[in-house]
Amino acid sequence: MVLTAAPLSGTPLDVLVITPTPTHPAIQGNRQRVFEMCRAMESAGADVTLLYYATEAASAASAREMRTAWSRVEIVFPRNVVHGRSLVRYPAIDDWYDDEITAAALRLCAQKQFDVCLVNYVWYSKLFEYLPANMVRVIDTHDLFGARAVKFAEIGLDPAWFHTSIEQEKLGLDRADFVIAIQDSEAVELRQRTNSAVHSVGSLAPCDFLPARPRFAAERLSVGYVGSGNPFNAASMLAFAGLLRTRPHICDRVEFLVAGQVCNTLAGVPHRLRLLGVVDSISEFYRSIDVAINPMLGGTGLKMKSLEALAFGKPLVATADAMAGIPGDHAGHRLTNQTDLLEYLVGLADRPAGLQREMEVARQVYRAYRRSQLTAFNRLWSDIVIAARKFASLRDGADSNERIAGFGR
Repeated sequence: MVLTAAPLSGTPLDVLVITPTPTHPAIQGNRQRVFEMCRAMESAGADVTLLYYATEAASAASAREMRTAWSRVEIVFPRNVVHGRSLVRYPAIDDWYDDEITAAALRLCAQKQFDVCLVNYVWYSKLFEYLPANMVRVIDTHDLFGARAVKFAEIGLDPAWFHTSIEQEKLGLDRADFVIAIQDSEAVELRQRTNSAVHSVGSLAPCDFLPARPRFAAERLSVGYVGSGNPFNAASMLAFAGLLRTRPHICDRVEFLVAGQVCNTLAGVPHRLRLLGVVDSISEFYRSIDVAINPMLGGTGLKMKSLEALAFGKPLVATADAMAGIPGDHAGHRLTNQTDLLEYLVGLADRPAGLQREMEVARQVYRAYRRSQLTAFNRLWSDIVIAARKFASLRDGADSNERIAGFGR
């Protein structure tokens, strides 16, 4: 990944990244996001220190991979943290914050003068209140968490993970100089929720186009899905498995392979899917299939697994919900429901010559998408560099507790 942005005063920007999810292995969309943003900042001239607040289990091998990938990695573990809810219907913005994060970040700041702090997720923004004033503050939102419960209610689920009100989300967002949305539609919403400067930057994964899988004439179409066990993935795949059971004849022409932690959800229900679990190599999984699918129903945020399939150059058949934030008008990428998705797959199984065209479309869509996201990242990074330069010019003579007002607006 090669990006262009001017380094600060001819030297790399020192960036402190706070993340509650590890960057390795990248088996979930949020892990991919943190990895891509860190790698993009590095290629733009940053020196990245990763503070991993270990809310997810990470093996010793994962820790070694992270230490190899980034300039420095510090791991801090939660202690006596209760994910509470101090408001009636939802947590307040700081209810899940842990003072261990503050202590660890300040230890790092005592050892190194950072130019930028990037926090993943708005509910960790309380850290900004304790940092030196001359650090540029950035929130990578990943999703909209104000009024998130509404999205869950649309598919009959209770809200999982963090959710809050729009007013509480605003309190967190306003602590930042820059707020990063993961897609344009969310940037529009966020600009209505905060006074901070909002940029939209989606996936930055490079193209890694794979060749078409060799197929025998009478062979079934090999269709694959890979996903984490998040509630929207789980609900969508349970619905898909139920629909497929009502159309068993389709499995005479199509084989369905499912990988990732979503397999844990499907293991306890009747289905006609081949469950692979967490695979050692995502690229080998995509190499083994003819077509990728994303039968997402509802959901929030950018659908990283749709982008992943496109980045590998695989034909993708997806619902419109699964392509939110990904421009394009190809019929196979904008299907209304899962029934239409199955019918589209049957059409490809009956006319395998169409796979080449589907592959060409996927690659065109991803090339155009990535070009636009690289431009968006460079625009964001340029603004961060300008802000960091302003702080650096005042650093020797200004009070370290004095903030520059409005430079990110």
